[in-house]
Amino acid sequence: MISMNEKEQLTERKKELNCIYRIDKLVEEDLDVQTFLMATTGIIADGFQYPCYISVFIELEDIIIRSTYYREGRNFLISELKNKNKVLGKICVFYSDKLEQNNPFLEEEQHLLD
Repeated sequence: MISMNEKEQLTERKKELNCIYRIDKLVEEDLDVQTFLMATTGIIADGFQYPCYISVFIELEDIIIRSTYYREGRNFLISELKNKNKVLGKICVFYSDKLEQNNPFLEEEQHLLD
């Protein structure tokens, strides 16, 4: 029998895989860069443990995209966007300070961004 903790972990892995799958499908849609990045902010948020507390910031060269209701918080993850080892921008994911939890990110969530 699966314990509650194992079930929660499986649910989180499912959300992360769904995030990757949805971004992969979005790549196939022939969208302009700005539209693609805006759609990606919502998909990324859905891949995290507490999506309703997530804000996403994406900077790609001269394009800056922020998720709806964007707010920075004290808990955040950053991942560089690279092409052939050249840094082109970054993705920052913030948890709202309304989420009263120290370091709420899972290790797998950093891997998801990377």
